[in-house]
Amino acid sequence: MANGNIIYVHGLNTANPFYHKKWSKNIPESSILKQHIVKWDSWSWEKDLFRIYMSKVYRDKQIQKVIDKITECKDEPTLIIPHSWGTVWTYKAWNRMNKAGLLKNQNIWIVMVGAALGGTNLPFGGVYIKKIQEQYRIDKTPPQIQKLFNIYNDDDYVSSRIYMDRMENLKIDVGGFHPGMQEHDATIYFKTMEFRYIMQSFMKTFNL
Repeated sequence: MANGNIIYVHGLNTANPFYHKKWSKNIPESSILKQHIVKWDSWSWEKDLFRIYMSKVYRDKQIQKVIDKITECKDEPTLIIPHSWGTVWTYKAWNRMNKAGLLKNQNIWIVMVGAALGGTNLPFGGVYIKKIQEQYRIDKTPPQIQKLFNIYNDDDYVSSRIYMDRMENLKIDVGGFHPGMQEHDATIYFKTMEFRYIMQSFMKTFNL
């Protein structure tokens, strides 16, 4: 059985160390998947957004943490699960690695949940994302990223469809909720059949 990795990149002020228990329910006990959480410096919505907007040093530090974790996984099959603003750090990380010729792992899958990358109404955040789309967007997703998914929910005010090369957008409809923060919770996405299917497909593809 092969070795594999799951990397979770959290969003603004959501460095919850227990999130892995939610996606772990989809992993058989026989699996030897290594689970990682990128714990970037996050305090509160207001402080995070202010630092993102004002400090390149802060942004670079957070992006580097994602780069370090991807590098650590070497060439082992790796499923990256970024939530909310974690999708922005992940996008920046793979672009920087690709530009520098450092994206060596040939077995990367990414499933974005509640992605802020498609555009957001958050103060400052939207300005930064727009700049990313204008200056850093590449025409082709690097071939090292074998699969690229975006699970989004119209009732989640942060997430949206993302127009990107080889992106597979999966729209979900979560009943019984009102639009707002509740629908943005990562655990809502982890419970969907779309997310479970992707995890199962990843493990089956790489015999994990």
